[in-house]
Amino acid sequence: MNDRPHGATVIRGAAGADPAEIVNNIFDGPGTVYLQEKVPVLIGNFVGDPLFVDASNFDYHLQAGSLAIGAASAATPFTPTEQRVHPACGERRPAAGRCRSF
Repeated sequence: MNDRPHGATVIRGAAGADPAEIVNNIFDGPGTVYLQEKVPVLIGNFVGDPLFVDASNFDYHLQAGSLAIGAASAATPFTPTEQRVHPACGERRPAAGRCRSF
């Protein structure tokens, strides 16, 4: 999530680096998702308002009805098992890809 009013670059690839693989992320807020010389591989990312529960208080769980729920690609070798919880900790992620109600 980017709170800066003028945006920012979220991912910046090093000069001459192989294309980045940017898979199953949520990008919210103004700015550029990636900046790299070579075209990155983008799979299953959600860009837009994901309807976080309370981003101003660092609760980034998704509200019921969020278009980000189920937007990830299942055609990747990545299976997330953790999700961020403020401050600087984590919790088990629901295996079905849907967030629990809090």
